[in-house]
Amino acid sequence: MFADILDEHLPGPAQDAKTLHSSEQFECNSLAMRSLRDLLHSPSNVNLHTLLDRISVDDTAALMPTSGTTGLPKVAIRTHRSMMLELEALADETANKPYEVRRLFCAPIFHAFSAPEMLFNALRLGHVSYFMRRFDESFAQKVHDFDITETFGAPAMLLRLTAMPGSYHLLKTLRCVAYGGAPLGGELRRRVLGMFKLPPRLIPVYGMTEGGWFTTFKYPEDDGTGSVGRVIPGLEIKIAPMRHLQPVDQQIPGEVLVRGPRIMQGYLGNEEATSAAFEDGWLKTGDIGYLSNGKLYLIDRIKDMIKVNGWQVSPVEIQNVLLQSEDVLESAVYGSGFGVDEHPVACIVRRSARLTAEAVREHLSSRLASYKVRTCEIRFVESIPKSSTGKVVKELLRKMEFPSNA
Repeated sequence: MFADILDEHLPGPAQDAKTLHSSEQFECNSLAMRSLRDLLHSPSNVNLHTLLDRISVDDTAALMPTSGTTGLPKVAIRTHRSMMLELEALADETANKPYEVRRLFCAPIFHAFSAPEMLFNALRLGHVSYFMRRFDESFAQKVHDFDITETFGAPAMLLRLTAMPGSYHLLKTLRCVAYGGAPLGGELRRRVLGMFKLPPRLIPVYGMTEGGWFTTFKYPEDDGTGSVGRVIPGLEIKIAPMRHLQPVDQQIPGEVLVRGPRIMQGYLGNEEATSAAFEDGWLKTGDIGYLSNGKLYLIDRIKDMIKVNGWQVSPVEIQNVLLQSEDVLESAVYGSGFGVDEHPVACIVRRSARLTAEAVREHLSSRLASYKVRTCEIRFVESIPKSSTGKVVKELLRKMEFPSNA
């Protein structure tokens, strides 16, 4: 947020007011960035208000790297206007909550899901907040020790919590759990809520590095329909039709497009990627979804959809059904092969060693259309590789060597 303070008051050669620069000479694609340390090292006779007052709301405030789970990361450029509009839009109805807001964070502080609340709103709104370096087995104890009422995390964190039944009683103070970064299937949702005698609100957050939060449910609304929320004020969402997609709940799905002043200016030093990311001013999310009753529902990522004999198969749907088996601890599904050979590959972490590939197919066949299961390849793994933000890294799964489980 301090990336564009005028250089005339700070060490280093004079530069244009709209140039990012650093006294440490850290450069990225011909643009230099300046850190908060530079601001703190300003001459004592310089008025901080003067420095801040001369920053334009349209100057660059943050350079945010994308996750890069399927390719090289890109760096999204977001302005002060973009960041401040997001923070204001996220402000929840805290005054109306019948409990004190006390938060515990264990998500990466640099991630677009957690950064607005961890870096800024914790200070701006005065929330009592505790930070963990990462999620670990002490999480539940910390919730208990610090009387935590709200937390934020990825579904992978919630899955690990459900596997720790001895700690369930330590979580009873939680009143709201916000999750993002990956889908939360119906079965995992059931397991999470089953940890509590008095379940908290389990709230989705959908968004992207390129624009922050897009949808959620603000207090006191709760929802159990599988929606990822209502659009956050200041944004517009529409669905761009796509071919070969079947209607869902009488709605025609398509690619989710987002527009508004909070969306990034572009990717740093990558005009080609910037151009490809937009369509007539709308950000192309790469997600397939639909709108119903003012709420957004997601099906899967476009690039993750598997085409089996002309039919589109969603990996998320198969993963959700797999989790309905008590013998399945975790799963990830991706597509393999090309053309007529394209098929799903299901990687499964077993809760019980007695689970066989044949039993998995029987379980899937009893709950899914036959074309989604017939060619599905079953692989048992010790763990599912994930990024620091909790997203499954399918490229690593594809590179793993597996024994034949078919």
